[in-house]
Amino acid sequence: MTAPTHDGRTIVVTAAIDDSYIEPLLVALWSAGRRLSPGWSLHVFAIGYQISPESKQWLRAALETLPVRLEWTTLDLSVPRHFWPGIIRDGDITAYYRLFLADVLPDYVQRVIFLDADILVAGNLVELWNSPFEGHVLQAIPDAYSDLLHSPRLRQASVPFESGAPYFNAGVLLIDLRRWREHQVGQKASALLWKYGSRLLGRDQDALNCVLAGRWKVLPPGWNFHELPHMLFCWDVSQYSLAELRQAFANPKIIHFVGGWKPWGSDACQSFYEQWQAEAREAGVATKSFPLLRRLRQELIWAPHAKLNRYFWRDVVQAPNPSSWPRAAMLLLKCPWMLGTYPLWQAWVWCQYSRVRIGLQTARRLPLETSSKVTAKATAP
Repeated sequence: MTAPTHDGRTIVVTAAIDDSYIEPLLVALWSAGRRLSPGWSLHVFAIGYQISPESKQWLRAALETLPVRLEWTTLDLSVPRHFWPGIIRDGDITAYYRLFLADVLPDYVQRVIFLDADILVAGNLVELWNSPFEGHVLQAIPDAYSDLLHSPRLRQASVPFESGAPYFNAGVLLIDLRRWREHQVGQKASALLWKYGSRLLGRDQDALNCVLAGRWKVLPPGWNFHELPHMLFCWDVSQYSLAELRQAFANPKIIHFVGGWKPWGSDACQSFYEQWQAEAREAGVATKSFPLLRRLRQELIWAPHAKLNRYFWRDVVQAPNPSSWPRAAMLLLKCPWMLGTYPLWQAWVWCQYSRVRIGLQTARRLPLETSSKVTAKATAP
């Protein structure tokens, strides 16, 4: 493929989705394109699985006012499909597309930003694009829940993961494709998945961490701010100072909505889900109508309890911040029923935490061929 004319102000971005994620991808690209420095543009390679022509046309039309060039490509992994763990629905195969970037992207692409579709770009991607690699294959952010969900599991599951190595979240990656190809990262990660797949509950993210241990550079935390609102007390913050964490929370560059609660759903309660919804409306995404009981549950239970949880548990970011307690008091005055329901919320939180722990411990004791059936839904990257 002949390289297009680039003037040094083009950022190459790639994402992998199925048709159900077409609207979140629009929000991600819209939020990124409108915040670029003047004169800069995005060249987006979208790797799609069963994307309808109508969806492609709709996305292209929605982005036409922004400096975004969109190209679609696809990848057929149907033949080795049974090798991939955690495939519950057909579209889940897109989780493995990032392993094949060297095959899908043209040879002239030497650097690329990989973005999950469940993100909101609140900063200027030019800053991320210009970050030096310093000899590393990629740049990423340590997963905020590696101590709970990932690192101990990998170390005890007899997979080749270096003891004490940090574990990154693969939702936002700045990749040196030249070194990626030289080290055959995709091939090595695929081989690990085919051999240890039932123990790699984090799927391609686990495999990449095993292959790239010691070969990735830590980015500032704001480039992949992610939280599980009900498990804030499990944050792994060892890679950053308190000042860096507070800055990331106050002004995140990329917000990543990890876990099962997405900002387009009726149970959204992450810190910035309202910002995602506002961005979606500006991008032209139609507002979804949810049943009354689900809306009330979100407005009266999920959202205020998650907010109060942040005041009490996010000590690495807000405490010792004197404003946290007055804010918590004001929230309780506004939602007084939480004086009785918050203890129930915390009991539910502990049950969720215990369920994850028990699921991971069970997986370690089971044979390879059966553990994936028990823990396929234990966690998600």
